[in-house]
Amino acid sequence: MKNSNDLLKRIQDYALEEIMGDRFGSYAKEIILDRAIPDVRDGLKPVQRRILYAMYKAGNTHDKGYIKCAATVGDVLGKFHPHGDSSVYSALVRMAQPWEMNYPLVDIQGNKGGQDGTVAAAGRYIECKLSQFARDVILNELDDVVVDYEDNYDYKSLVPKYLPTKIPLLLVNGVQGIGVGFKTDVPPHNLIDVANRCIQFIKNKNVTNEELVKDFFPDFPTGGEILNGSELADCYKRGGMALDSNGKSVTINVRGKATLDTNTNTIILTEFPYGVEIDNITDTIDQAIKGGNMILSGITSYQDNNHHDDNE
Repeated sequence: MKNSNDLLKRIQDYALEEIMGDRFGSYAKEIILDRAIPDVRDGLKPVQRRILYAMYKAGNTHDKGYIKCAATVGDVLGKFHPHGDSSVYSALVRMAQPWEMNYPLVDIQGNKGGQDGTVAAAGRYIECKLSQFARDVILNELDDVVVDYEDNYDYKSLVPKYLPTKIPLLLVNGVQGIGVGFKTDVPPHNLIDVANRCIQFIKNKNVTNEELVKDFFPDFPTGGEILNGSELADCYKRGGMALDSNGKSVTINVRGKATLDTNTNTIILTEFPYGVEIDNITDTIDQAIKGGNMILSGITSYQDNNHHDDNE
């Protein structure tokens, strides 16, 4: 048995803030690298990249048949992403939803949810494969282009640190991620707008950031009208930081669009703010009418015609 004096000699005094800062910093770094924040080189978070790579390695490409989503989730969990199956499945489904991404990376056959808040069917009921866009833009040259690889979590295989995207996917589809002490929220943009700016930079490496971002604004898959464009333009000129000149956070203000059918005296909502579920809009209208809103008092009924026939 060791002498108590020897044990006391091994005890060292540290300030609590020093220990917390060191441990918390290490934890934050691990979370950011492994889960939360996308890589600017391919615009993907680790779980998204591992899903696409697993589907690619399994031959689950667009010109071949669909396979069960549950099988893909199991493949990802077993080889590349040792986390909860629900996180992998939700990431897989989101990459197939056209109201979430301008260019979906996964093609799902079956109920993949709806913009009205409807959740996707269980993974054992629906099937998936890589979208044509994912093949053409992200994965077609993976075997021909040298990318950096690293060991997977159990050191039994290699996985790419990033995928060889042909365009700045981070800007085209946008991405949201949150980690310990860090957050990223990049809105999606129009593919042609992004491509034109890539060409502009290729032709003139000395082009200024102010020239590149002129008339460059987010383009959401659900449409909508941006109300604070001048404020966003200033943010883009400063390098895309979502802060105004006073250091305050800037939020993209988007409103939907509607048309009036004069024959039936019907207001038709055609575009929606990004990330807003249709059911929430109808609930808000209902509450406003019941609350005596004079502007909406003439509305006698409303219905959701967003049927998502592709899910049936």
